[in-house]
Amino acid sequence: MIPRPTLPRTLRGAGGSRLINMPGVTFPAEALERKEPGPAQPRVLDRPPAGWMSSQEAARRLGIHPRSARALLHRHKADRVLVSIPGQATCIFWEGHRIQELINERKPLATKTPDKLCNSLEACVILMVARSTLHRYVKQGLLKEQQVRFHSEAGVRLESRFLRAEVRQLAARRNAIRARCEAARQARMMQSWNEYQSRKAGGGGQPQA
Repeated sequence: MIPRPTLPRTLRGAGGSRLINMPGVTFPAEALERKEPGPAQPRVLDRPPAGWMSSQEAARRLGIHPRSARALLHRHKADRVLVSIPGQATCIFWEGHRIQELINERKPLATKTPDKLCNSLEACVILMVARSTLHRYVKQGLLKEQQVRFHSEAGVRLESRFLRAEVRQLAARRNAIRARCEAARQARMMQSWNEYQSRKAGGGGQPQA
């Protein structure tokens, strides 16, 4: 068996930086444009700017792990610089104003659920629906979902909470709708039964020979 020749993956956009030199092969315009791979590197300074924070300080302010803080700041596209001090390790410093904005946007850390709020399980019990139906109520705007930060053994997590008064009002409306539907169903069944009894009493069956 003659082995098939393998072509190197050198097409731009497919893991390479140059084009395959093959007669008769044409490439689209986007493949001919060379793009610099990877994100732009941060600036390197010899001292941190005024008001900027290191990753450890940002994590302490945010109340999360330094790795989570770096991921959060990357996700929100916060400005960063590299500070290289002779004799010390190179550290990343982040814009302090952006960190403060993230702190203000974050929900306060709670130790217990307030009395006016209830969790998803209690809301499902009050409404007598499944969790998927509860999420559908939230998407339809029938319920307002609130995010509450809780501290647990696994770390800080976000949980959904609902106003108990709104849940009870929605449950009362849904129960009223269910009661009207059930009353209409009972009325239709009673009407059908009465019509059947009338036909039976009037000899509505098969005529006798």
